[in-house]
Amino acid sequence: MRLKIMAVALALAASPAAAQVENLRVAPHPVPYPSFDSQKNENTALSLSYVHSNLKVSNPSLSLNGFDLGLGYRRALNDDMAWDAHFSIVPEFGSTSAGTKMYNVAVPLSTNFEYQPYRSQALNVILFAGPNIQLGSGNYEYHATYSGNAVVPSGNGVATTGSTSWIYGLQFGAQAGVNAGPVTLVPFFSMSPDWITYTRKYFSNNNIVSKSGSTSAAMMTTIGAQAWLQNGLGFHFTYQTVPGTSGFKTYDNILTGFNWAF
Repeated sequence: MRLKIMAVALALAASPAAAQVENLRVAPHPVPYPSFDSQKNENTALSLSYVHSNLKVSNPSLSLNGFDLGLGYRRALNDDMAWDAHFSIVPEFGSTSAGTKMYNVAVPLSTNFEYQPYRSQALNVILFAGPNIQLGSGNYEYHATYSGNAVVPSGNGVATTGSTSWIYGLQFGAQAGVNAGPVTLVPFFSMSPDWITYTRKYFSNNNIVSKSGSTSAAMMTTIGAQAWLQNGLGFHFTYQTVPGTSGFKTYDNILTGFNWAF
């Protein structure tokens, strides 16, 4: 991967993808189950997803693969109102043919207040909104070395960028549950403006340079669909995208897997 010479004294990133480590986020599934009512006022759902993230920061682009293991809980306050919470852990790993390597572990947490304006045997609609936060820790390894006080490309040298980050914001969206006999189909979408604060460290030739910073809001957009069987087993497909902002590049996520509600 081509790297431009840059002064470590200015604490700039050694690579565009290095600056992407702390920006990688995965939004949780919107709500734990297609509907709720006061008679069955609790839902708990486990989810397991394959995750593919594509970072549009280099040529070739850097892709990561991993999984999302999540747990969601909802409690209905009445037939119209409920709240929910979601926790997951998302490890991902990736590399390119140019020899760059990256891993990231994200721990997103969120909670929503839900409003169900319409509910029937055939269709129900849920609107939701609430805060979210994600703790992330990542590492990016690339071919470079220090020369004096600058980072320069090197086929033999290895430089590393490590980071920790907090991503926080507010998510809001909607979903519809369509009763199709033995299957309930649930299309959904959500949007989340998020802010990032981070600490980044560069390592090479026993040198360490640290940098802290923050970014303006970037809007994550999520669309997807779930299919729930009557026995509580569900399947899902989700697409998420985040535009570039404040030095961070555009990337997208694809999640596919299953849920189990009990």
